[in-house]
Amino acid sequence: MKPRPDPDPIRTGQESGQARYYDIVTGDNRIEAGAWSYADPMQSFRGITGHLAFYPYPLDKSLVDGEVIISQPSQFYGGWISQYEAEPFKGGPGSQFW
Repeated sequence: MKPRPDPDPIRTGQESGQARYYDIVTGDNRIEAGAWSYADPMQSFRGITGHLAFYPYPLDKSLVDGEVIISQPSQFYGGWISQYEAEPFKGGPGSQFW
């Protein structure tokens, strides 16, 4: 995992704070800005301080406790869908203004 090079490795989320993005590098493959973390998130997100989050869509396979996870529709969202979530999911057709 490598921090994104300048000029803009940091982005600010409206609810979470400033995120630092990382490239995921495996062998000759690079997923640009495929992971991010918050060194100092806003108060309501303190529990995720220092943890890494990953977009599931560019990965070959994503597992959580052995369960295959699918990406939330649209690459704008970093959501993961497991057997425990119920539809509808933001990001699909017609959900732009939810």
